[in-house]
Amino acid sequence: MKKVVAISVVLAVTAGCNTPKVGEAKQDAYKRWYETRAQLLCGLAEEHYQAGEMKKAKGRLNEVLSLAPENRQGRVLLAKMHIGEGAYPLAMSILTKLDADHPDSPEILYLLGVAQEKRGLLADALVSYRRSQELDESNPSPVIAAAEVLVSQNKLRQAQLYVESYMSVAGSDPAMYEIAGRIAMMTEDYATSAEHYQKACDLDPENRCYAEALSKSLFFAGKYWEAAEKLEELTSKESADYPAWAFTMLGDCHMEMDLTNEARRSYHRASELSPGSPGCWANLSKALLAIGDLPRAIDAARRALRLDANCADASILLGYAMLRDGQVPAALAVLERAAERHPENADLRCILGRVHEVAGRREGARRCYSEALRIDPSNDLARELLGEHVSAAIGMD
Repeated sequence: MKKVVAISVVLAVTAGCNTPKVGEAKQDAYKRWYETRAQLLCGLAEEHYQAGEMKKAKGRLNEVLSLAPENRQGRVLLAKMHIGEGAYPLAMSILTKLDADHPDSPEILYLLGVAQEKRGLLADALVSYRRSQELDESNPSPVIAAAEVLVSQNKLRQAQLYVESYMSVAGSDPAMYEIAGRIAMMTEDYATSAEHYQKACDLDPENRCYAEALSKSLFFAGKYWEAAEKLEELTSKESADYPAWAFTMLGDCHMEMDLTNEARRSYHRASELSPGSPGCWANLSKALLAIGDLPRAIDAARRALRLDANCADASILLGYAMLRDGQVPAALAVLERAAERHPENADLRCILGRVHEVAGRREGARRCYSEALRIDPSNDLARELLGEHVSAAIGMD
């Protein structure tokens, strides 16, 4: 009998070792239920976050983390919200711990780089962005972000080489071409800049910033016809409210193309949009001079000088317009005053010399031309005028 009892005890103990306790099973079930509910709530929190409903997103997120404090998706969303609120140290703390737990996540590293960059830790941000890119070579976002950091550090050549080495991943992402175009613009490689911005525009035709940047790069590349075409397209849109610079640049294109009437219209529009800008009135005076409307050219130049008495271009234009209008003494007075204010302006000296010559003051003209060459030895106009002056003096002798 004792033997039977002993065997029963052994069997009971053995069975207990192989069967989960009821309490542990319930705990595992509760844990799975909490995790499932946390995931569901986290999805709702993400939806509120994407919709900009931050208060609702926070409420749902609190529920998520109370159910599952280590929920990865919830902690990532919490870090995003901290970044949006400017709480960068809190975001960095969460993301650093997440990176330690999940070192293979490009998203976590990218967000860590964002928080570090916002915090001003640019070297650390650069490391995080590059690690993120290494984990997901098909994603251009960390490449763009790393390039932005390099640009902010004024490492333009390094940024350019970095972006160019990953252009193959740009695909249909216009932002990659935008950063490439911007870096090329900053390095004054305007033709390359225009190529990149054109691709960005092709991918996102409604993006006004890309179109404006393309116009500028075309202009600085000397492609005035293309730049004018793009600027006319932009400024002609009824819904567009373009600032004066766009019409000024369009006028500059027209002047380069010898379309002086079109230039006058563009500069006039710029002066309407920015009536307090002396540069706008000086540009209008220049175009009016080109079409021979001397009274209006004089008036526009005077407006510019009323706004800024030290505007050298306006003084030159006013003096030259007066000279062409036969107002020689008045032109002389304007330009002599301007020469006192701008002693190192070679072009002003050339125009002043021409007025002296018309006024019969040959010695004054020679002195002005010589002074212009001293200021700017490469000034072709001064050299030409001085040569003509010398030849005329020899002929008179």
